[in-house]
Amino acid sequence: MKIILPKRRDGGTPGEISLDRHQCLLIVGANGAGKTRFTAETARGLRRKAYPLSALDGLYGRYDDP
Repeated sequence: MKIILPKRRDGGTPGEISLDRHQCLLIVGANGAGKTRFTAETARGLRRKAYPLSALDGLYGRYDDP
């Protein structure tokens, strides 16, 4: 699976991430850094191949299968 990252602020070429079938992508960042928006856009583009799961939902079992 290939994920193309959003446009860069400096106008440079967007990066891309390639993941094999059994690999995961973990996103970590400061409050307000855009993790939720990035994750939502990525999951929307990948449809059933990806889903967002917050740390709290994972810890406390609040995850519902999409």
